[in-house]
Amino acid sequence: MVAAQLVHVFNCRSDRWSLFQMGVTTNHALIWAVVLSVALQVGILTIPFMEPIFKVAPIPIEDWELMVAMALLPLAVVEAIKWYQQRTSFDLQKTRGDR
Repeated sequence: MVAAQLVHVFNCRSDRWSLFQMGVTTNHALIWAVVLSVALQVGILTIPFMEPIFKVAPIPIEDWELMVAMALLPLAVVEAIKWYQQRTSFDLQKTRGDR
């Protein structure tokens, strides 16, 4: 869930514009915050002496793969919604004759 939120934060920058229209690297503070958060999360889950402190267990590679796939799912869904909204907005403007 943490991974999904760290990816979804990029979608939250705009409710209209796609992440790729805005640019992935335009907000450097956000990028550094996400990189630091990912590093902490991975560190807590993989460094052996952190296990008893945070009461976590090692995660098999298959679970890491699933975690990455599930983290990207909200990104794909929200980008598809934004694309559809822009497309229908453009079609509506075209139908009304707006320029």
